[in-house]
Amino acid sequence: MPDAPDPKSLDSIAKRIYHPSGLATYWNDFEGEKLQAAVRGFIHSTPSTAEQFALMVDYCRYWFTAPCWRANIPREFIDRPIETPRQAMDWIYEAINRWAIDPL
Repeated sequence: MPDAPDPKSLDSIAKRIYHPSGLATYWNDFEGEKLQAAVRGFIHSTPSTAEQFALMVDYCRYWFTAPCWRANIPREFIDRPIETPRQAMDWIYEAINRWAIDPL
């Protein structure tokens, strides 16, 4: 029998691998520094690469699609195009205000 996928692996974001409880892995608990650097850069408004920004947005989508939240967040919200830091911040604030769900 193959090992269960590791929810702390960065691959779990793209593959949408969650904990057995249905929770997403918190960004600071992932292995390596790639996601942490992307999120910290966003939080502190420091310049980031397009790759870092895309990773941070994908992480938020991963968080929003966790099985524990699925009944709450509409798919059109999750799939909304996010192309700028301002759009990302507005998107995250909307999730906090509407559903009390904060991915960061």
